[in-house]
Amino acid sequence: MKYFLSLQNKCTQYWPDPETTKTCGPFHVKHMKETEFTDYILREFELTSESNVSILCYHSIVPHLHCVLCDDIYSCEGAKKIMLI
Repeated sequence: MKYFLSLQNKCTQYWPDPETTKTCGPFHVKHMKETEFTDYILREFELTSESNVSILCYHSIVPHLHCVLCDDIYSCEGAKKIMLI
């Protein structure tokens, strides 16, 4: 997966690795599934909270689209295709 272009960091991975859970404040983010396509990677996370956070209702499934067709550090033509999904 491309995180660097011309030795410049394009993206820092802030999501958990597959089949792992990361805790962010009162939230637990579990990486449930990852599917690779030509233009992007679709990840599915399970988001839970043990505290009383009303916006989550204690459990949610959250999609994450990661464009992988960026040709330079400032623009990503592949992102335009993702926006049509």
